Amino acid sequence: MSSVQAANPQFGWNQHALGRCDVARLQMAYDMQSWTAPYSTCLDLATISTVSPGATTVRAGSQVTFTASVRIANNSAYGRLADNPVHGRTVVLQRAAIGGTSWLDVATMTPASAAGVYTRAVTINASYQWRVSFRPAGEGVRPSTSVAVAVRLL
Repeated sequence: MSSVQAANPQFGWNQHALGRCDVARLQMAYDMQSWTAPYSTCLDLATISTVSPGATTVRAGSQVTFTASVRIANNSAYGRLADNPVHGRTVVLQRAAIGGTSWLDVATMTPASAAGVYTRAVTINASYQWRVSFRPAGEGVRPSTSVAVAVRLL
């Protein structure tokens, strides 16, 4: 590499920062610096969200802890990013009447100590189906919604 600048530099000759697609290529080749680091906006990675309740049948007034997981899809085209946990993002717990399609946001889930895992305890007073919705902002990952699970009263 030359220690002297070109006499007639062209556009981009003296770049001092990587572009978003340069960052994307580096992320795919070498992985993320941390699970909370944002994915380059040059990427368009599919995500997979799952949810599981601590119990599926409870008495009215019982608390149930929901555990969610968010990961990058396991796609070989994603390089080192495939199957990565996605941590420190917004994951919302939603409910609907069993068999219904009108989903209501109940709570934002809290990131757990394990990467890509989120939890939230909720008091159950009626039978509902539950799911999680991952809502990324300003990065190169797609939103995802889990399959619904039912929690019923005894």
